Amino acid sequence: MDMARRHPDHTPINRFKDGLRYERRVLGHLKPVFNEIGTLVVEPCFRFSNGHRSRFCFPDALVTLPNHAFDLLIEIKTRHTYDAWWQLRHLYYPVVGKALGRELKLLEVTRAYDPGVRLPEEETRILSEAQDVVGSNAPYNIYIWTGR
Repeated sequence: MDMARRHPDHTPINRFKDGLRYERRVLGHLKPVFNEIGTLVVEPCFRFSNGHRSRFCFPDALVTLPNHAFDLLIEIKTRHTYDAWWQLRHLYYPVVGKALGRELKLLEVTRAYDPGVRLPEEETRILSEAQDVVGSNAPYNIYIWTGR
């Protein structure tokens, strides 16, 4: 027996590819759900200025909901992380909200939820179905989708 340096499936490139595969599967699952009540746009591009130069941001998905007073921002991660919350709350929310001039609800979709990951949001709601975010009053929503 010897100690392996790293399992071949756990290289950064393989984890990145796994994340992209999961993202594609999630988007395939969410498109019919949200296209019934609005329009799901994959990786919309938003340009903004950070005071020094123009920058771009690309949320994983945006759902425009013309019959509601808000739109929906979606970030997809294989694991529930603080980074997903930070991207949605501190990057996408201010940029997209200003660009669209509409209120936004935030949805993190993850395969592996860890309740030990604490978020600064006062209220976070775990959803059993993705479309439940439309009726949620929580500022931050998490949908756990394993693909089954």
